[in-house]
Amino acid sequence: MRVTESLITTALRERLIAVFEDPSYRPPPLPSVAMELLTLSNKTDARASDVVRLLEQDEMLAGSVMRLVGSPIYSGRNAIATLKEAVVRLGFKGRAGPGLRGHAAQRRVRRGRVR
Repeated sequence: MRVTESLITTALRERLIAVFEDPSYRPPPLPSVAMELLTLSNKTDARASDVVRLLEQDEMLAGSVMRLVGSPIYSGRNAIATLKEAVVRLGFKGRAGPGLRGHAAQRRVRRGRVR
């Protein structure tokens, strides 16, 4: 089993390297909601409700944020039940916290498919 996994891992690694080294490769664009979140993260007058409004427009991103806030890194004593609570937990203080900014940018990579 280990040999098969190793061969698959090696083949996948080689394929990924080939895709990324191809001069014609272009990473997929960020979804519009993620781009708006990144823009919002640079505004000092943004509110948590602005972030929640954007997250509510993208079910996949909202679900990802809820999973992120439930992870051991961000989980606390009280379970998070709403997007607003998640935004607050991730560090929204007048700006989108690093957890949200990083997560929005990460979506760009996950949405792309390597063929």
